[in-house]
Amino acid sequence: MRLVPWAGLLTMSAWLAALGACDAFAGPRLEPVVLTYLGDTVLTRGTRAAAVIAVTVNGTPLPRPRLVLSSSDTTIFAVTTGGDSLAARRIGTAALIVGLESSILTDSLLTLSQPLRVKP
Repeated sequence: MRLVPWAGLLTMSAWLAALGACDAFAGPRLEPVVLTYLGDTVLTRGTRAAAVIAVTVNGTPLPRPRLVLSSSDTTIFAVTTGGDSLAARRIGTAALIVGLESSILTDSLLTLSQPLRVKP
């Protein structure tokens, strides 16, 4: 009759493994994700400025987020080749568009549109 204790242990192990697999194979969970622009909103023509963006998930900073930056008007300011700073080119106003790439935390591409002004 030693089979009964082993069968119970095996059944309990399979049940616990199935519970863990349910979480592992569940679909993506939607989380509150916030993009916040922390850089300068007024740039000086002919200079470069760092594009500082904070990404938080449930209020916790997301380490090394994959961000895609673009300018609504590249004649006013452009995103540099490295994608981490802005080059102010001409006086005017344009929007910096920031997207969170490959986000499994949201149901759509999360974007931020931040107006920036270039002064003389």
